[in-house]
Amino acid sequence: MVSRCTNPTYQTEFRTLTTGDLYAFEKRSANTEFFWLCSTCAPLVALFLDLTGRVVVGRRFMTELRQQPNPN
Repeated sequence: MVSRCTNPTYQTEFRTLTTGDLYAFEKRSANTEFFWLCSTCAPLVALFLDLTGRVVVGRRFMTELRQQPNPN
């Protein structure tokens, strides 16, 4: 059961599915596990599985912040 934001920086309490991002990771040795990122950190970070199968918080690639090429 999800109770708090997975990002250790925020630890916001989970209250509703309409805010933030919900992740489901299926692991080989266990059932599907659910993780949630609050609406504050969801635009900045995402959840990933590392090589050992651990869920880690990583920087989200934000294409909207990249400078567009100059057309000239």
